[in-house]
Amino acid sequence: MEYKLCVPENYMHMMPLDALKTIIEMEQPIHFEELCRRMAPLYGRQKATSVVRNEIKLLLTSLKETIEVKDDFIRFKDFKNLIVRIPQNGSEYLRPINYISDDEL
Repeated sequence: MEYKLCVPENYMHMMPLDALKTIIEMEQPIHFEELCRRMAPLYGRQKATSVVRNEIKLLLTSLKETIEVKDDFIRFKDFKNLIVRIPQNGSEYLRPINYISDDEL
């Protein structure tokens, strides 16, 4: 399956919690740092700063009943269909190996 990114146009109009859920839903399991990088523009940042990380941690705490975190990878507890994601042809974005869950390898 080609790897589909949750591009900012899909979530920039949303409140942070809804954006976080949208990104997790589309890209789970997603590494915490990658999630912070994706969310940074919502906080007026270009990079995942400590401010962004702290905000994401707070949002994740509010979802503790519905998400699970394992080795810094975040997914919804009811997530079942793990599919190995392959970058799209010509894609400029390649996930660093440490942002790929062991479950995908």
